[in-house]
Amino acid sequence: MSVRRSAIALAVVATVGASALVAPGASAQLPGPWGTPKRIPGSAGLVNPVSAVAADGTDLVTWLVDGSGTFGNAVLGKVRLPGETEWKRVPVGPDGSFLGVTDIAPTASGDFWMTYQTGAGNYTSYLIKLDAQTRRWSEPVRLFKDQDNHFHASSEIAITADGTLVVTAVSPPKVDPPGDPVARLSVGIHSPGGTWQNRFLTPADKFANAQHLAVNPAGDVVISFIQGYNLPDMTVRAATKAKGKNSEWKVSTISTAGDSQRVHPTIGVDGTAAVVWTATSQTFDAVRMATREVRRPLAPWVARDVVSGSLVSTDAYGVVNRQSETTAVWGQRSGGTLTIWSRHLDDSGLGGAVQLTPTGEYAELNALVQRPDGKAALLYQRFTPAFDGLAVEFRTLSQGVPGPVQQLFGDEATNGASNGEVIGVDARSHGTMIYTRGTYPDTDFAWLGQSQGPSIMTSPTSGSVVNRARVAGSLRIGTRATCASGYWVETSSISYRWERNGNRIRGATAKKYRLVSRDDGEKVSCEATGADSTGQTRVLNSPSRRAG
Repeated sequence: MSVRRSAIALAVVATVGASALVAPGASAQLPGPWGTPKRIPGSAGLVNPVSAVAADGTDLVTWLVDGSGTFGNAVLGKVRLPGETEWKRVPVGPDGSFLGVTDIAPTASGDFWMTYQTGAGNYTSYLIKLDAQTRRWSEPVRLFKDQDNHFHASSEIAITADGTLVVTAVSPPKVDPPGDPVARLSVGIHSPGGTWQNRFLTPADKFANAQHLAVNPAGDVVISFIQGYNLPDMTVRAATKAKGKNSEWKVSTISTAGDSQRVHPTIGVDGTAAVVWTATSQTFDAVRMATREVRRPLAPWVARDVVSGSLVSTDAYGVVNRQSETTAVWGQRSGGTLTIWSRHLDDSGLGGAVQLTPTGEYAELNALVQRPDGKAALLYQRFTPAFDGLAVEFRTLSQGVPGPVQQLFGDEATNGASNGEVIGVDARSHGTMIYTRGTYPDTDFAWLGQSQGPSIMTSPTSGSVVNRARVAGSLRIGTRATCASGYWVETSSISYRWERNGNRIRGATAKKYRLVSRDDGEKVSCEATGADSTGQTRVLNSPSRRAG
């Protein structure tokens, strides 16, 4: 196996309005143990896979396939709708030369925004949306059209609770100036019903790169990046913007010159931003962290050493909980081994370092997600020094204290065969883990998914996490319609009732209903009753649809 850096998936769950609250019910049903992994059909031979999990439980995987030779390819994918086991093929969406999916952001209702780029050396970024129910792509929208003198690459996308989109990109000029290369950092914000508000965050004569984006449901934003082209001059910087249309961007330098390598941001629901980076210059012998209260315009960044004088892995990450407490996680090297460590910051200061994986092994950090209850969820893979797979494990961190180890897979699932593990969560606290299975390179991998994992995340803003019900399906006579009840995924405690023209249909009490001749031309609706994540009973009434 070739061990590669794995992307971190920070899951953000947005809440939406629900129907009327009826009465308190029984406690919400906790998720069961992790299930048996199942191969996603038709995904063998994938290239550059990217996956995402929406709050309503919809899962999406995308990958590239070769098209017309080296210079052409297309995006394929598979979607799994809430409560269903079947993965459905997504028809070909964007295609083109040197095509690459750069990021995916799920919506609360189960659709997905995706950014991608085309071109070789003259990159152009586009935005496209996938309707998971119909499995249709929207028409692509070219991003940053008002910055026509620049290329746009490595775009990232995030979405807030009200549907506002935030996109970043690295933007080199189309005409290179003499001397060292230059590249600006672009950001675009699009509110529902509005237009794109684009701007550059960095000067025209500087080089900015390695940008990463984080938002919270309220709309606070933090973007971390490195500015400078030559290592001795490179600095870690951060751009922040508080929620609200009229708030201003604040761009700050948070490291000394040359003290930068890889940098990652995170932001809590109260607007506390944290940036964690590895330093210094070329040696990777320190991890540093800086925090700032974004909603206080004059608040400074406060930087701290997390660990210094020790060889560390290339990437370090952090999460911020409701109480503005921050946990940093990194890998620390010793000879041919790598162990995972964490440190927790609260009002009393930075706590001691905690070793999370055994000495003498190689541990790869795969996913770190924020839990609004104050816990961080950590997913990692363990190897022997010879890179023989030992296990994929999961554990939580609560105020710096690690929870018990939960082994998800043993060596039979990981020995030289898996990579790119990503955890996603829905608003019912069910987890989905999607990872590749095969041998390096990626072209030999296949996707697997598993669901109904341990409780990973609850709603970050309130207990109101139940989506509206809707009647899904073609509604042709003889076919079966589905009462799609949103966030109640993989739960056995939901009851259903179907109606015709507002009157109850006798015996129609299942999730699916087969339409009969009497339904032809009539309005069909459904009702779903169950407990949300707070344990309260909710009744959801769908809009009606005409059958036939």
